[in-house]
Amino acid sequence: MSLIPETTWARAGAIFRLAVPVMLTRLGILMFATIDTLMLGRLSAQELAYFAISVPPQVTVITVSYGLFSSTLVLIAQARGAGRLEEIGHVFKIASVMALVLSILVGWLLVPGEAVLLMLGQSPDIAQGGGRTLDAFVVGLPALLLAAVASTLLEAIGRPRVVLYCVIAGLLIKLGLNWWLIEEHGAVGANLATSIVRWLMYLAMLGYVLLTPEIARLGLYTRIQRRKQISIDLLRLGLPSAISQGLESSAFGAMAVFAGWLGAQSIASYQIALNLVAMAFMMAMGLSTATSVHVGMAYGAKKREAAASAGWLGTCMVTAYTIVMGAGFILFDRQIAQLYAADPALIAAATVAIAIAAFILLPDGIQGVLMGALRGFGDVNWPSVMHLVSFWVVTVPLAYYLTFTRGWGIDGLLWGLVAGLTCASFLLGGRFWAVSRRPLT
Repeated sequence: MSLIPETTWARAGAIFRLAVPVMLTRLGILMFATIDTLMLGRLSAQELAYFAISVPPQVTVITVSYGLFSSTLVLIAQARGAGRLEEIGHVFKIASVMALVLSILVGWLLVPGEAVLLMLGQSPDIAQGGGRTLDAFVVGLPALLLAAVASTLLEAIGRPRVVLYCVIAGLLIKLGLNWWLIEEHGAVGANLATSIVRWLMYLAMLGYVLLTPEIARLGLYTRIQRRKQISIDLLRLGLPSAISQGLESSAFGAMAVFAGWLGAQSIASYQIALNLVAMAFMMAMGLSTATSVHVGMAYGAKKREAAASAGWLGTCMVTAYTIVMGAGFILFDRQIAQLYAADPALIAAATVAIAIAAFILLPDGIQGVLMGALRGFGDVNWPSVMHLVSFWVVTVPLAYYLTFTRGWGIDGLLWGLVAGLTCASFLLGGRFWAVSRRPLT
């Protein structure tokens, strides 16, 4: 049976079937931060501010690392489409070693967290509480990156439900740990609970990979062939993607830093709005992953039309999804804000922020899926340039101007994001149209 669906409807069904468990997995992963935001927001605005200001460095590290290891997904999908099954295990082993080394280096750079936040211009009080919270994140960093590689392997070979089950179990454990640790340690306890759960999830995924005979036959226990070439390919595809993800996440991080300059309540309302955007985007990333896998398999099988079709189908699906989600944000903005906060002033500020955040969802989802589709083709350099333009030529300067020069406050930050993401969507759409029309090599 061919791995590449022959008709448009079959292809759409295949993308959907892979996307749903991956979407639920991404939502489950984000629920870790959502649970923390909900519980800390009801504990105190100050503890939520500590958590929120520690998020930008965390998100930057996570997204850059995931961008780097997105090359694992592409190489596994292409090897699977081309019938080079033993190469899958070799890619997994090399990527795991890279993940471990990277986690140690990045963890060393982030500790102590207080010094990092002081360098970003935060007040001593915010930097001290946020820094301790960031230190607790570093405890689970190796598990986070190693689990990213393991989950990528499982999703690329069609076992996404294993990752989903691990995340569901992790969420249940996380809830129990939060009730215990947040009461005593606030934001620090929230991140410490997440770090513990990340280690448990990684060990569960690794155990499944090592003990499943069907996966073992994919070169897991054989001597690595083409070690140098696979390493080069991982970096060749991964580094531009990491840069691209870094440009995007650092732009979002700059928004959080700007929000921090406006005070604890401002950054708390920004955190609520961006947590909702991130929740919707994580589900959209399920479609991005599924699209990337199917584009990559078609590319490996040298079927250009199937690859192009998979990319546009994923884009259509994410468009429909984000429009529905955005409408929900607008219709229920105040009710959503009341779930996150008890302070009337914070509820009022968050309500406006949530309504504006609804307009972020569509361009954010489209550009995310198009990035996945382009990775499936192995096209990563020009998309990185397009992210540079979109986020650091459009988003950050415009957001700063609207927020501080025009005095729009948090609203200015969010409208700046809308403009930058819209720019990215059009640029990446044009790039995918051009790449998908080329003969495959």
